Amino acid sequence: MDWFGRLQRWQKICIGLSLVGLLAAMALAFVNFPASNPKLAKQLAAPECQPVRSLPSDQVSPHALAKELYALYMQCDELFWQRARQPQSALTLEEYENHLKGERQSLLVRALLFWLAGVAVLFLASFLIIRASAWLKPGSDTHTDTG
Repeated sequence: MDWFGRLQRWQKICIGLSLVGLLAAMALAFVNFPASNPKLAKQLAAPECQPVRSLPSDQVSPHALAKELYALYMQCDELFWQRARQPQSALTLEEYENHLKGERQSLLVRALLFWLAGVAVLFLASFLIIRASAWLKPGSDTHTDTG
């Protein structure tokens, strides 16, 4: 860790803050990590919920259901809501797992991009502030001698 000892104090502070930011970004991603809905997964595989897949799109909303389909809604409610949220979905267990995997990857990539942007802004702002204060300070080594 000889390279760390050669860094200036502001650089060490920025590295420390960026590590804290990384931990915060990963904690937020972990809290918001999309979990599998076991009830939906069970209904996706259940043969008694198969009629939900063949319903016309105008009957997906529980408020638009015919009265004879209300019992089906009560039995397969998570599947109805999944179809309403994602009308283009194939409503298969494999497709649902792939969708969750994609959401998780997207969340992690966004968290890392936000962290990287924050680190870049932190380092750039710190660097510019340090350079500006050194340039404005009389007798600093950043002034060139014109004589």
